Amino acid sequence: MSETMVQAQIPIPFQGIPEDIQHHRQMMFSLEQPVHFTEAVYEKYFPYIDNVWCFHEPKGEVSVKTGVEKLRGACRLHRKPNKTKPGQEARKRREGTGTCDAKFKLTIQPDGSRILEKFGDKGHSHDLDFIDSIKRNSAVRKIILHEFFKSWDAGAILAFLRDPLQRVDGRDLLKEAGGQYISRSEISNVMTGALKRAHPGQDPFEIKRQQEKYKSFMTCGVKGCQAPPFSDPKEFKKHRQEAHGFQKHDHSHKIPCPNKTCGRRKQSRGFVSLTALQEHQRRYHGIEPSATNGAEGGSPEDEITAALTKSTGDAATDDAEGEDEDEETPDAEETPTISGAARRHMETRLAQMENQRLKLDEEIAKMRQKLYGQVATPGEEMQITDGADFTNDLPLSV
Repeated sequence: MSETMVQAQIPIPFQGIPEDIQHHRQMMFSLEQPVHFTEAVYEKYFPYIDNVWCFHEPKGEVSVKTGVEKLRGACRLHRKPNKTKPGQEARKRREGTGTCDAKFKLTIQPDGSRILEKFGDKGHSHDLDFIDSIKRNSAVRKIILHEFFKSWDAGAILAFLRDPLQRVDGRDLLKEAGGQYISRSEISNVMTGALKRAHPGQDPFEIKRQQEKYKSFMTCGVKGCQAPPFSDPKEFKKHRQEAHGFQKHDHSHKIPCPNKTCGRRKQSRGFVSLTALQEHQRRYHGIEPSATNGAEGGSPEDEITAALTKSTGDAATDDAEGEDEDEETPDAEETPTISGAARRHMETRLAQMENQRLKLDEEIAKMRQKLYGQVATPGEEMQITDGADFTNDLPLSV
């Protein structure tokens, strides 16, 4: 492949198609002059033209003296229609049969090199595009069985092959290879034939029915669960709830983005904390969230902001006045009003923070016990008066 085609990122199923396949197909179709091949080049290009030329016999005549083998054949349309009894129609009538008299000869040298040439003076009575419309070559059929298309259905494969986005620099590689007339039914037949070869002695249609049957089944993904597969989604959901305690997703504790055009406007895609929502607003909307007074019509996140701002402001004011001054009880009118939705969110968040604190206390206690052999109950605060003294008291080795 040239650097230009490599840079264009050839689709994986088309990477095996030679860059100059259109030129070689036309040359091997017309055979105006004998074409010489090495064994490797012949195996590379002839599968793209085997829908045109058919050998009379799988093996040819081998010369005893020279060791040269010669095989003869003719165009696919050289064959006569199937003979039938009087009054009986042919089982399968091939289009264009018996209309072309072109013949060819293949000479195989002892070293493996091959010479493909015309046999006789008569040429084709049709063009290459016509024979491509009747029969697809084996190289194109092999593309359908590419590992890339494993588990794809026939309709999806055909859509990929016909997609203009899969062309390279405007070139239709599938058309140049002779596959522009491939159909969905043919793709399905090729896949069925491959399935039959992979499982000899079995009905391929029964295998496909089994595949389609179990595609709709659902299996439990919990580790160690040996439940049988479920064909009914409701039964599968019931099993997850009863056997594993899975519950329906609850998004009531989440805070949605107030921006109506934002993708996280939905409750299910909201934020679990007010800080995350504020960071989202700064980063994606360029908005600095401002505290509101919790007036009617305000969003829950605004009410929470107002409540937190009010309590933080009161604490800062008390500290500034000094410890000697008596703490005044705020009036009821100055207490921020919190709606039910905001209160539920704050309660949920508070419970989460308390659980996190308990876990941290347990880890601190374990670490203190390991470092100093000191047993502390979870929740006990660590008293450290001087950072320097604490550092000096650390043991040299643990």
